[in-house]
Amino acid sequence: MGVPFISGHIELNSMRRINRNFIFSVLRDPCLRVFSHYTYFAQRAEMAAFRDVPEVRRFAGLSFAAAAAELTPNTMARLLIGDHLGPGRFARLAALPPGSPLSAADLGAIDAALKRFDRIYAGPLDRIAADVAALAGVPAPPVQRVRESRSSGEIEIGCGEEEFRALLFAHTWLDAVVMERARALFGAFIPEGPMTPDAAVEQIRARYRLRFPPRAGG
Repeated sequence: MGVPFISGHIELNSMRRINRNFIFSVLRDPCLRVFSHYTYFAQRAEMAAFRDVPEVRRFAGLSFAAAAAELTPNTMARLLIGDHLGPGRFARLAALPPGSPLSAADLGAIDAALKRFDRIYAGPLDRIAADVAALAGVPAPPVQRVRESRSSGEIEIGCGEEEFRALLFAHTWLDAVVMERARALFGAFIPEGPMTPDAAVEQIRARYRLRFPPRAGG
């Protein structure tokens, strides 16, 4: 069944250049997203089909801690608001120590960037699909998850649990700020805010088998 939407990791200005008259974004919890990003590349790095793809192969054999240096922090925020803030201002925010309070002017600029979207969603995909299909006047399509990261073995984290949580936070803190601002603006479509790193680690544990280095003296 055809659905009249274009999808992908596309910046808003690119969507405007192709004359889309309704633009929305679907957000994922930032901590879960960055770990999924890691597993996506780490698992494909072991596949023969990606043997000659340098941007994938560089993740071969890397633990999460080692790969963290290869992953760009706060990617979700960059895609949502980076073009509006401009590279200099966004780089300044992204370079702040994780968890830094933002000025009223910076929060206002983030809100202005988010208000360019007609809607921003988070939550169950079937509910989101039904809503956007209704707006387009078409039946709700079935939701299918494709290219999900899967693992039948242990995933090497490469650091202790506390450092793992700290890495998740460092890579997503600005994403989380942006998600909270989006929730304030589009609360009817974002039922829950971002998870804490502790809560995210519990969800990651429920899906993957994680291997942490043994504790000294343990």
